[in-house]
Amino acid sequence: MALRKGGLKPVERRADGDAAPACFVCGRQREQGIALMHAFLCESCEGHIIVADVSDGDYDFLVQRVTACWRTLSGEAAGAKA
Repeated sequence: MALRKGGLKPVERRADGDAAPACFVCGRQREQGIALMHAFLCESCEGHIIVADVSDGDYDFLVQRVTACWRTLSGEAAGAKA
């Protein structure tokens, strides 16, 4: 599976007219996935993370994106407590 490392596809619209959420790993708008506070992980990237091996060419990219998301969410949670 090739992950996109830049750019976004045009926003897909839901039936109600709202934009689908963008995945924090690949940046694509998807309907199906996991909502993590204010972040979204699409099913495709979730599956890729689950089977990723350290020798996988995309492993470092996945670690970078998950780490960045975690730091953002941790900051938001810390800010909410203050």
